[in-house]
Amino acid sequence: MKFLDNVLYEVGIVGTFDVENYGDLLFPIIAQRQLSRRLKNVKIVPFSPNSLSKSQPWPIDVLSTDAIKEQLPFLSGLLIGGGQIVRFDKGYPIPVNSNINIPIDYWLMPAVLGAILGKPVIWNALGAWTGSSVPSSYSDVLKATLSASALVAVRDEASLTHFDHIGSMAKIELTPDTAFSLAALWPNSEFSKEFITWRENLKLETSYIVLQADKHFEPYLQEITALLISLEIKTVVILPVCRCHGDDSQNFSSLAPFNVIRSDWLDPILTCEVIKHSNLVIASSLHASITAICYGVACVRVDSFNHSDRKFEIVNNFNNICRLNEADRIVSLYRKGPEVDPRAIAYAKLLEQYWDRVAEIITGWKAPESANATSIMLPVIINLLKDMDVSELTQETPKEKRSIWSMLRHRS
Repeated sequence: MKFLDNVLYEVGIVGTFDVENYGDLLFPIIAQRQLSRRLKNVKIVPFSPNSLSKSQPWPIDVLSTDAIKEQLPFLSGLLIGGGQIVRFDKGYPIPVNSNINIPIDYWLMPAVLGAILGKPVIWNALGAWTGSSVPSSYSDVLKATLSASALVAVRDEASLTHFDHIGSMAKIELTPDTAFSLAALWPNSEFSKEFITWRENLKLETSYIVLQADKHFEPYLQEITALLISLEIKTVVILPVCRCHGDDSQNFSSLAPFNVIRSDWLDPILTCEVIKHSNLVIASSLHASITAICYGVACVRVDSFNHSDRKFEIVNNFNNICRLNEADRIVSLYRKGPEVDPRAIAYAKLLEQYWDRVAEIITGWKAPESANATSIMLPVIINLLKDMDVSELTQETPKEKRSIWSMLRHRS
């Protein structure tokens, strides 16, 4: 692909990049890496409910979703997600400002605004929480926004079915979670300076296995200990992966008779490296599991508080993924050493094609496509305005409707 070298493409990405969660923080980093391989001048601009900065420190600079209405007119495109962010529940792992309407302000409102402005909106191989139905007040808006989007990609069959039921005109495509490209972007080669420093600081001089510092593992610790003894494990690194969900290495239960090393929560790329250089991973995290898959590391999936969530189906049936009760298989995988499943390699190749398309959409978006996106959105917005009563604009108005009105009021 040949693109103009003197053009700066600023691409927004919206999601939950303000929480200490390994998987969520990977998405903007992967997007930057992938698009930089295709475009000479590209900058990913992340948006989340809370603004954060590398100076705080934080792994990436993040703007507040409040800022998107000013930034969006100048963006070349907008990525929605990834992660499981198509949802309508009110939970959020950390506090947010009262003017942020959880959850729609960090995914739906940016998508709506992007489509109204005729921007290429790309649903970035994300997931839908199937336990959260679409409220009737948002059904038409979501349906139109999907129809006006340039590309709608979801990462699992459950999300595909969920989106199909919405009934939009969009073609919904099944694409691997973008983290399946980790090994292609950060090959398993020499140790980074950050990884060497991490090992030195922890006085980690031997091979090790990674145990996620999940507070919900307590009922399984006896079984985990027996497994590690059978494998003759010496060193266990307790690693926080999802600190926003309670991972805490310092307060994790003691594990005898092993050499236990308790790590702090790490930058996502360093977390990736810690996992890929380990001999075994025991985790509940979806993206810890995906990372192990990418590098062929044996991974024991342990059910945690959200084990019933259908998003975990995407890591089922990989050769190096097993359950805690599969002792013989775990021993076999551990002794065999790293071996990448052919399906993981195929996923990485599919993602190369996906990012080629994303780059082509961003650079090739033309006036007719932009006008078509806006024309799809305008009737829906007009109907919303017609349905509004003056009383709905008062402080007593439900927050959801005030947010829609605020979106329209700040349209320019």
